[in-house]
Amino acid sequence: MNDDREWLTFMLECIERIDGYIDGDVDRFVQDDVVHDAVLRRLEILTDAASHLSEALRERHPEIDWSGITGFRNVLAHAYRRVDVESALRVIETGLPELHTVVDAELGRVT
Repeated sequence: MNDDREWLTFMLECIERIDGYIDGDVDRFVQDDVVHDAVLRRLEILTDAASHLSEALRERHPEIDWSGITGFRNVLAHAYRRVDVESALRVIETGLPELHTVVDAELGRVT
C-alpha cells in the first residue's frame, strides 16, 4: 500500500467523523462546546495528514489550497486562540466538501 492511500484513508475517516459530529447541522459546531472542540481537534489531525500527501497528488489538484491547509493546521495546533468561528465554519462548509471530493477521487485512483 502506498503512503498516499494510507493518508487518504485516514483523511476520509477524519472527514466522516467531523460530519458525524455535526450531523447535518453546522450550528452544533457553534452551540455545543464538545462538538466544537471535537471538530477543531479532528480538523487539526486532518490538516496534518494532508501535509503528508505526495507532491504529485497535490499537483493533480490545484483546486485545493494545500498551503492554506498547512497554514490552518499551524493555527489550529499553535495559535488555537486565534481560530475564529467564521473561518472554521468556512472550512467546514466549503473546504471539507471540496477536499472530500478529492479524497474520494484519489482513493479510486491510487492502488
